[in-house]
Amino acid sequence: MNKVRFLGYVFIILLLIAAYHDLNDHPKNSNQSDQLPSYSNYERKSINFQVVSYQINDGENFMSIIEKLNPQPTINIESYISDFQALNPKADIYQLEVSRIYLFPIYD
Repeated sequence: MNKVRFLGYVFIILLLIAAYHDLNDHPKNSNQSDQLPSYSNYERKSINFQVVSYQINDGENFMSIIEKLNPQPTINIESYISDFQALNPKADIYQLEVSRIYLFPIYD
């Protein structure tokens, strides 16, 4: 019985250590935020796009909004995503919040 109790304590301690590590391992503490391009970097590269504020409506997703705002496809999807992330660093293109306003690129 003592072995089972000892193993239970060890398991609980390891579980608490893992939980502590997961809760304190935020992207802002790692270099992931350094890897995201900032909007000022795009200004220096002279990429030709305008920025528009857009409020998300129910049923819309990232691609439907990009297609609505940019009816003529002039750039690849990776550029749309990287420009959007540069304008909205905390946003997730797969989980846009309804009624929230995001910045979207409009290409000339």
